[in-house]
Amino acid sequence: MNVGTVAEAVATLYGGDPADFVAVRKELAAAARTAGERDAAREIAALRKPTAAAAAVNHLDDGAISDVLALGEQMRAAQTSLDAATLKELSARRQELLQQIVTRHDLNGSLAEAVRATLLAAIADRQAADAVATRALVRPLSYSGWGDVDLTDAVAHRDAPARPALRLVAGGTPAQDRIRGAAVATSAPSASSSADGASPQVADTQSRGDEDEQEKAEREAAERESAQRRRAEQEQREKAALAEMDARIARLRVRVEAAQNAYDAARAARDSARAALEEALLRRSSMPGGTSSSSSS
Repeated sequence: MNVGTVAEAVATLYGGDPADFVAVRKELAAAARTAGERDAAREIAALRKPTAAAAAVNHLDDGAISDVLALGEQMRAAQTSLDAATLKELSARRQELLQQIVTRHDLNGSLAEAVRATLLAAIADRQAADAVATRALVRPLSYSGWGDVDLTDAVAHRDAPARPALRLVAGGTPAQDRIRGAAVATSAPSASSSADGASPQVADTQSRGDEDEQEKAEREAAERESAQRRRAEQEQREKAALAEMDARIARLRVRVEAAQNAYDAARAARDSARAALEEALLRRSSMPGGTSSSSSS
């Protein structure tokens, strides 16, 4: 499979108008199929249309994405070094930056909240930041404040690289023009009649019908393969999470045992000191003139 073809398709689809997503996806898959890249065609046909919030994040300007990623690096570094003063300053900057972004891009209501939540996740978690940097999100992200961000089915394609914003406009990149040109050539009706005497229009209709069925079959096969891969990845994440939880429990047990030992030692020291004090008081009271002696009247 030509990974470059799939990467170009991802850039074109998720950088373009979401309203054109399905039609452009069909064109790109057909172009790859015509070029003999059947695996790439199947991968392209299986690419999922982004939600409105994911599309909004994908289309944020480069400055917004750069500022979010840079702030995330700074905050994670401050957290690692336990720099409370810097964290306080960066937290204020985070709120200001997110408000600037949603205002500048004219986002409101639930859409603005979903975009804000996604950017918060990117600031908090390095893997979430990498996902946002692909500009190929399929769904928004969220961060609960504990653990890693759930990235299951969040990015369009596992090989989607970090990239700058792209827009599907006339006079695009050479790669986009080449793919679109191939798609147009594929869909253009033949000037000659088919071998069985059918008109060019009928032959073209039959060909498109065959391509639709083939594309559907390839997309379903790719979706099944993708679902299996996601299940395997989810199982690996769950196993890793369980292993991390076991490790944390083991560390907590060691700390609890150490605390218990320290408590027992402190209690023994207290009892020893109390016994020594009582013995000292007893000696003092038994000495002439001690506190327990009777005074002469």
